[in-house]
Amino acid sequence: MSNLNNNPVQNFINILNFNNITSLPFNGNSLRVATYARNYTKIKILIGEDLLKWNVEREAHRLQMNNSNIIHLATMDLWNSHLTDLQKNQFMDLADDANRVNVDYVQANDDALNRIFQMDFLQETNTPFESNIFNGVVF
Repeated sequence: MSNLNNNPVQNFINILNFNNITSLPFNGNSLRVATYARNYTKIKILIGEDLLKWNVEREAHRLQMNNSNIIHLATMDLWNSHLTDLQKNQFMDLADDANRVNVDYVQANDDALNRIFQMDFLQETNTPFESNIFNGVVF
């Protein structure tokens, strides 16, 4: 008798390598997680389930399974029924750390753009010498 049942989500979960599923993405490096999220996903704010889904997607690719609905349902089932609280907290903490990195990145980028924008404005000065110092010399 086969141990496969009619539930494709459960069948998929049964063949997953749980070491791959429960390992933190990018070995827990929040900078790399933030960079990946910023450059390769449409996710603005990461949550722990997002990081788990990356692992499930990687496993699905390894197993040559590309049904996004099964991947999503399996991720939710794994999160709700298979991960320990400690594992969930590790995924959530990594997501929070990556979100902080991305907030800092956006702020730094905005600051740089604001400074560049301000370079177009001439500063008011009282003397031609001050004008040459603060606004540049016209040759």
